[in-house]
Amino acid sequence: MSFKAYVVTKTAYEDIKKLDSATKKKLKDRLEFLLILDDPLSWAVKLPDPRQGTYRWTIGDYRVIFDVHKRKVIILRVQHRGEIYKS
Repeated sequence: MSFKAYVVTKTAYEDIKKLDSATKKKLKDRLEFLLILDDPLSWAVKLPDPRQGTYRWTIGDYRVIFDVHKRKVIILRVQHRGEIYKS
């Protein structure tokens, strides 16, 4: 199942604003790549605690926590791997 689009929540937007420009570009490029795949969830890891989100993608040292709703990816958080699960 491919996705039509992705939506960035306000919290994820705030996370992304804090990143350096090279990391932002890498993140954007990887998200665009994942969304054109036939099965982007095959690259995702299902999270054990659904209160944080349903899935995560690893992009370098960063984790993208997201949910899926009606063929849209809802990006909930984007943080460094050492920080993402502390909150």
